[in-house]
Amino acid sequence: MSPERIPKRTILFRSLALQLFLNYKTMQGAGYLFALRPALRDPDHLDKKAHAAGSFINGHPAFSSAALGALVTRLKTVSSADDVQEITNWKRELSTPLGAIGDSLIWERLKPVVLALVVSAVLVAGNLVADVWVYAAIGALVVYNGALWLFRDWAFGQGVWLGERLTELALHPSLAGLKRVLRYAGILSAATVLAASIGRVGDLGTLGGAQFAAGFAIMMGAALLRSSTLTAALLSVLAAMGIGYLFHTTITVLP
Repeated sequence: MSPERIPKRTILFRSLALQLFLNYKTMQGAGYLFALRPALRDPDHLDKKAHAAGSFINGHPAFSSAALGALVTRLKTVSSADDVQEITNWKRELSTPLGAIGDSLIWERLKPVVLALVVSAVLVAGNLVADVWVYAAIGALVVYNGALWLFRDWAFGQGVWLGERLTELALHPSLAGLKRVLRYAGILSAATVLAASIGRVGDLGTLGGAQFAAGFAIMMGAALLRSSTLTAALLSVLAAMGIGYLFHTTITVLP
């Protein structure tokens, strides 16, 4: 099957239901078979190809598109029981990196960034925009799901191209660059959330600004040094309390 004839869009849409077929025996295997059904058009060895497509595999749902693309390439060569067993073993070995890369990229980076941006938008806007949370929530859903779809589309193409060498995708420079961008976006959004929250402690503009700046600086430094988030949060709160104490002390002794 040539790349032009691969029903990519259909496979990707069907892969959105991947988790609906989750079971203890094959985990996401039945979902993979459901998603890949449009690609199994050749009647030759169809039973063996279906067996290989539905065998055990587990990983991050969004990153599954890479494995689906690789399977489209690999299933074309299935013609014997040995081929089925080879693909079954390969899929089992693929499960760990699929889960690790997907969790690291989506759960640990993209989702926290989007959620933190929503919270920071609400905190920064305050009462200036009464329904800002509605627009922020809708925007977050659009951005999050739109980004996931673009990622699925890209990963599927990479999987088709790499085939059984799919694990090489972990070394793709685009993934490293994306992780770096999401990391700094997470630093910025998390720092904004914490600093905006701390900035609301005091009623004075100078006090709030100083606490905001302290929280931002501490969170940025902690992220760059890869130190504990809880430690950074504790230091930010202590800094806010200290600044509040100093400002109030200074103000009370002024004539």
